[in-house]
Amino acid sequence: MYKKIMIIAGILTFMFNGNVFGQEKIATYNSTFLSKNFEIQAGKPNEKGDFDYYIDCFSSDTSSSKASLMLKNKEVPEFIEFLSSIKDNFLKWKQTAIENKVTELDKKIEYKNLNYRGAFLYGKWNFDYSVNISARFRIINDKYLLIIDSDGLQSSSNQFIKSDGFRFVFNSTQEIDELINGLDIEKVKEFYADKNGKEDLFKN
Repeated sequence: MYKKIMIIAGILTFMFNGNVFGQEKIATYNSTFLSKNFEIQAGKPNEKGDFDYYIDCFSSDTSSSKASLMLKNKEVPEFIEFLSSIKDNFLKWKQTAIENKVTELDKKIEYKNLNYRGAFLYGKWNFDYSVNISARFRIINDKYLLIIDSDGLQSSSNQFIKSDGFRFVFNSTQEIDELINGLDIEKVKEFYADKNGKEDLFKN
């Protein structure tokens, strides 16, 4: 009996370490400051058309190799509104900094409280179902950055497994737009419709 339990646990761990819930890559966005491309993945829409996004982020914790922001498709419009708003701040404050020759700054961008879900890889995928995010404008080494930070994460299955959180780092409006464009809900529907159509060709 014990052996069977261990085999099942191993299978589940393997599944979670690969794709969190069988999601597929839909798009990518780039962070030139971090010299990295990040994936935007999405699960298959259910009968009501609902699905989850898994947006890869930079892990703020060196003990966690990967981290993701999780969004329900119904939460996407609010998140995009947030991105558009802080992008406007970024443009204005960057111009002000250039005109006034400000070379160092780390200033929070005020916005309403946003609470989503997050995941971080520590041996296996761990989930936190209440994650706050905030944004700030920073000037460092002559680079103008828009940073989105999460607060610390705690595994829902083990209170002793924690992470310092995750972040997005952008230094151009083009990079922000890449993320926004990658959250096009219609792209997810089209992707899975196309995939299902191909699979139907090879039914038994």
